[in-house]
Amino acid sequence: MLTQILGDSATEASWWGAIGQWVGGIATVLAVVVALWLPVRAERRATAERRAQLAGEAMASVLDLMTALEAVRVRAYGQPGRWATLLGIYVELFAAGWPRREQFATALFRANDINMKATDFAYAAISGPTARCYAALTQVSLCGSEDLRLAADELRKAVASLLTQFGDKRTYIKASRELDKSIAHFRAVTIKVTGAAKR
Repeated sequence: MLTQILGDSATEASWWGAIGQWVGGIATVLAVVVALWLPVRAERRATAERRAQLAGEAMASVLDLMTALEAVRVRAYGQPGRWATLLGIYVELFAAGWPRREQFATALFRANDINMKATDFAYAAISGPTARCYAALTQVSLCGSEDLRLAADELRKAVASLLTQFGDKRTYIKASRELDKSIAHFRAVTIKVTGAAKR
């Protein structure tokens, strides 16, 4: 009767042993799943951080290029226009007593030389920042995210458009506004892509 109330100790021990094996098996499976998930999660975070770093470098290079462009525009294009330069040189030669036939040709040659030097200075000053900008955007395009690649390509086109409008004030301002929109879009895509990957 006591055996019926308390149960058979051998049967009870085997049940407890089976429950322990089940719990141990489930814990082992969970440990394997966690051990496999942790490196995947770490790799995702590392990829997101690498993409964020590349995007940050690209943004810095674009802003450096814009700063260089503004500085060059002030230095190279802040001086009088071609005709004003030509007229100033012509008056200077006239006042110096140059022969009339040589005045206009010499003034034209000097004015052209001044404008060519300004243009050469402009392109020499922005060639380094331009190369760094394109290299950084290419790295972002190759980082493996389709959204970032499209945003980087859009930003690269906006930079190229700005560079082609470099000498014309009206179209340069319009291209500069388009570049600002592309920068804002690139920043939003970067935040979205890197934030989603870090979760």
